[in-house]
Amino acid sequence: MKSAILTLALGAALAGTAIGQNTNIEVPVGEGSVELSVEIIPGVDGDVALAAEREDESDGMMVLPLPGSDYELRRAQSQDSADVTRLVHIDKPNARPLFADSVCISAWNAEDMGAQQLVSMIASREAMDAWSQRHMDGLMMMGSVFPPLEDQTIAPSDPSASASKVSRARTTWSDMAGIRHEVMTRQRNNEKRGTWLSRHSEAVKAFAAIAQPGS
Repeated sequence: MKSAILTLALGAALAGTAIGQNTNIEVPVGEGSVELSVEIIPGVDGDVALAAEREDESDGMMVLPLPGSDYELRRAQSQDSADVTRLVHIDKPNARPLFADSVCISAWNAEDMGAQQLVSMIASREAMDAWSQRHMDGLMMMGSVFPPLEDQTIAPSDPSASASKVSRARTTWSDMAGIRHEVMTRQRNNEKRGTWLSRHSEAVKAFAAIAQPGS
């Protein structure tokens, strides 16, 4: 299978990896595997970073219920040159939680509406595969409303634009349709490095199994 340049954190393989260094690992995808590499984004100090860890409140300019779930899609005004849709719980559509344990951002260019992003966070005690499935279900709905261009050119995101007080592991890749997916997992307070990176590995594998990497 074609190799893809992605980022992944895996506990045992990275136990001796220094902050900012990359390490490669093979992850099964379909009948083959892809080579993934890790990116660790160290936490920063200061009140500005704390504010950046909070999700922006959606103005609900478009709301679509996600069939068969307790979640809905809320599309907000353009942020950073992209219209952002958040997958939020119906009972708490405008909740402002701290940076979740794991977050996924999918980005694409729509035919008529320009840059789009879908953002979801893993819920408390939610299984990785359940989270990845509802995110991809939401992405399918958004893709039917805002179809992706066949020839996608998505600029990589800048980790400094969303500074956090905690260290994060980040994985990014583009799937076969050219949609870019980014999974980030924060390190919990007093959490051992191996445990943190293993959680991130599980999240990435769950998403990559559905949104398989392209070339």
